[in-house]
Amino acid sequence: MLNTRSRVVVVSVAVVALVAAAVAAVASWQRPAPDPAASPTTSPSSPASPTESASAPESTPTAAPAEPTEPAPAPEAPAPTDPLAGTTLTVTFSGYDAAAGAIVMGGYVDAVLGGGTCTVSATKDGTTLTGTSTAVPDASTTSCGTVSVSGDGLGSGTWSTTLTFATAAGSVAAAPVAIEVAR
Repeated sequence: MLNTRSRVVVVSVAVVALVAAAVAAVASWQRPAPDPAASPTTSPSSPASPTESASAPESTPTAAPAEPTEPAPAPEAPAPTDPLAGTTLTVTFSGYDAAAGAIVMGGYVDAVLGGGTCTVSATKDGTTLTGTSTAVPDASTTSCGTVSVSGDGLGSGTWSTTLTFATAAGSVAAAPVAIEVAR
């Protein structure tokens, strides 16, 4: 019968053997398959015709070793990408807040950006009023919060409003929204 110390040694050896087998199995799975394009291929040769000479085997010409050339120029650095390319600005709410006497609008950009400015432009009969707010990035978007447009020029009627998000790199705008103001 084995004593406790012997049992520990036997179990330790068995564990080490199992771990080694598992590592070997994983390593064999991760070996790349041979590249069939890299292996040499042969093609059957056609039989010689009666007018061809069969005395000398055909040889395939080989390319002469290339002479050393100057190194290729370094590739140009890629142009900076537009962080707003492919982003969408979504309006989440819009309307007229009679208590505040203001057009209110909110939305978000579907990307996490390092801040920016959200602007609402409200236009009616040649008059344009604007309001701004600082955009705030969150876990998966950049939020405009609530942007308000108010002032003495905000008269009754239908205003065409557009929410825009802008950074130093560019801007993106949502589709215009018609808001009815009743003062």
